[in-house]
Amino acid sequence: SGTSEIRNRTPFLRVMVSAKSVVSYLVLGVAAATSWWFADALTPKEAAGAKPDSGPVDYYSHDVRRTSLDMEGKPKEILVADKMTHYKKDDHTVLDEPVMTLFNRGGQPPWIIDADSGVALSNGKAIFLNGDVLITRKTESGDEFQIITRNVKYVPDKHYAETSEDALLL
Repeated sequence: SGTSEIRNRTPFLRVMVSAKSVVSYLVLGVAAATSWWFADALTPKEAAGAKPDSGPVDYYSHDVRRTSLDMEGKPKEILVADKMTHYKKDDHTVLDEPVMTLFNRGGQPPWIIDADSGVALSNGKAIFLNGDVLITRKTESGDEFQIITRNVKYVPDKHYAETSEDALLL
């Protein structure tokens, strides 16, 4: 009779385990659907092909060469670009094919940063060098040090550059 009680309980136990599994899967499914909905709802939407409204062009120039000097009147940086377009609305400048030469203190060889395009924020607080970026510098022995990467942020006041992309050092 003890064996018949166990046999009678077995189908019930299978149903309970099965019901637990179903509830677990339902909870996991609801959690997955909710997280997908939150991710979709919190991601900014952009109209297909639409560009942000930068407002009217304030001024532009072709074949630009700008030299910034330090407090002693020595070149601090030189910016060369095929085209420069300034937008008054949010005071940013778009650069086509910029090449920046950054002079170091102490007479060391300069860093040269060559990019596909760039955007300089208001008052030059940060410059975003976009697309393929090649950074070069001569070493004291005359060899050339190169960094190949993409999408570099340069902060002129701190003499600091960074990227979240992979970088190849040569």
